[in-house]
Amino acid sequence: MSDTDLRHLPADRATREVIGAIALEATLAPASRAGADLVRDLPWFAPAQHDAWRAHVDWLIEVDTWASEEANLDRARQDLAELPLLETPLRRLRAGESLRDVDFFTLKRFFYHGARLLEQSRALHEGAYPLQDWLDWIDATCQRIHPEKTRTPRFHLSDALSEQLAEARKKHRALGRSRRKANLAIEDDLRRDYPGIHIGLDGSARLDPSDHARAEQDERLRRAGEHWLILTPNDDNAMELDALEQEIAAHEAMARAELTLTLVDDAARMEEIAATLAAFDLGLATATLRATLGGSWPEWGTSTGCDLEQGHDPRMPAAQRISLHTDHLPTMITGPNMGGKSSLLELVGLCQWCLQRGLPVPAERFRAPPVEAIVYTGSDEPDSARVSEGLSSFGREVRRMVDARRTPSPVLWLLDELGRGTHPQEGAKLAREIIEALCERGDRVLASTHFPELARMPDVALWRIEGLRDRAALEALAGEISDPEELERALRAAMSYLPERIEHPEDAIPRDATLIAKLLGW
Repeated sequence: MSDTDLRHLPADRATREVIGAIALEATLAPASRAGADLVRDLPWFAPAQHDAWRAHVDWLIEVDTWASEEANLDRARQDLAELPLLETPLRRLRAGESLRDVDFFTLKRFFYHGARLLEQSRALHEGAYPLQDWLDWIDATCQRIHPEKTRTPRFHLSDALSEQLAEARKKHRALGRSRRKANLAIEDDLRRDYPGIHIGLDGSARLDPSDHARAEQDERLRRAGEHWLILTPNDDNAMELDALEQEIAAHEAMARAELTLTLVDDAARMEEIAATLAAFDLGLATATLRATLGGSWPEWGTSTGCDLEQGHDPRMPAAQRISLHTDHLPTMITGPNMGGKSSLLELVGLCQWCLQRGLPVPAERFRAPPVEAIVYTGSDEPDSARVSEGLSSFGREVRRMVDARRTPSPVLWLLDELGRGTHPQEGAKLAREIIEALCERGDRVLASTHFPELARMPDVALWRIEGLRDRAALEALAGEISDPEELERALRAAMSYLPERIEHPEDAIPRDATLIAKLLGW
C-alpha cells in the first residue's frame, strides 16, 4: 500500500510530517523497552469510539495527576528503566523449552521491579486489575524460583530446589576444599625447597635460573617456556570431581525443567502484567509530554467546528499563541505572505491528530469533533520542492485529493492555497467547486487562500491573519536597513500572526506583497 493511500490510514506520512505529528510523537520517551515499543502503535480513536477514547483519556488524566508528584514520577521511571522484556522467557515457555538461568534471572528482575511499580501506583490500578492477587502471586512465584526471605532481583539455582542437587554440591565443595588444601601444601613445600620461587594465581611459577637444573628433575614441576607449571598429584580426586560436576549439571537441568513446568500455566498472567506496566509507562511518558508542551487534554466535540485557545506549534516555542473558534463549514484563512496561514492550518491539524490519538494538545484548550482522517495539501508537503510549478504541482495536489476522497466522511481537509498552481481564475473556480463538494459530503474544511472569490463564498467562517502592524514605519525602515537578515528580523517583529474574525469579504485579502518583497531586499 502506498503512503498516499488513505483508505486504511487516518493520515498519510506527508500530512503527519507537515502538521508536526511525527516530530511530536518522537518526543514520547517511555522509560522501559516495552513502553517504547507501544509508541509505534498508538491508538487512533475513530468517531464511533467515543467511549473507548473517554476511558483512555480519563485514565491518562489520572496518571498525569499521580505523576505531578515528582517523587512518584522519578521512582517509577527508575523501576521502569530496569524492567526487562519477557519476550525470550515467554517464547521458551510457549515452545515447551526449559528456561535457562538467564531466563529465570530475567523473570526475577521483572517480578521485583514490576511488583514495586504496582505497589507504587496502587491508586491507579486498584479496581482495574486484580492487583493484590498479582502481588501475592509474584511473591509466591519468587519463592518458588529462588527461596529467600525478602523479594530481590537476584537469582541462582538454589540448593533448596532439590535434595540431590544440594548433596552433590556439598560433596563437590568438600572435595574442592580438600584439593585446594593439598595444592597449598605443595606450594608451601616448593617455597621451602626453592626460596627464590614466585607462584602466580594461575598455578604457574618463576624460578631463579640457578634452580632450573634441579627443577628439571622435580616431579612437582614441569617447564613451560619461561614459566614452570605446578603439578598436582594424579589421584582419584580429579575423576571424582569431574563425576560430581556432571551429576550437578544433571540435577540442575532437572531443577530448571521442574521450575519451568510450574510457570507454563502462568505465561498469560505474566503477559497481562507486562502489558499493564508497558501501558502505565506510556501513560507516564504522555503525562510528561503534556507538561513539556505546557498543553492540556483535548475535548471530544459534538458540533461541526473547533475551539482552539492559545495554541502553539511545539516546533516553534517562541511563536505567538493562537486562538480560533468556529462552528461554520468551511473556514477560510486569509492574510499576508509569511503571515502564518499555513502554520494555523498545521496547528489545527496537529491538535486534531492529538485528540484522536489520545495525546495532550499544545494548547490551553482544544475541542473538536472526531474525523475519519486528516488530509493536508499544499506547498509544505515534503515532496513539493521536487515538483515544478504549474500543471505538475497542480496535478499532484489533485491526485492526492482524489486518493483521499475515498476515505469515509467526515475528513478534516487542510487546504493550503488550493488551486495556486494553475490559472488564477480557473484555480479559484475549481477550488470553490472542490470546497463546496467536500462540505456537501459532510467533511470539515480549513482552507488558506489569496483568492477573493473564495473569501466571497456564502456561509463561510472568514478569518484573516492580522499581518503588518505599522506599514508607514516599515516602509521607512526599508530605506534605512540594507542587510537582508536584519530586514527579515524587522519584518517578523512587526508581523502579528494572530487570526481575527472578518465579517466583510472585501476586508479579507491584504495587499502587502510589494512591501514585504521590499523589506526582504527586492
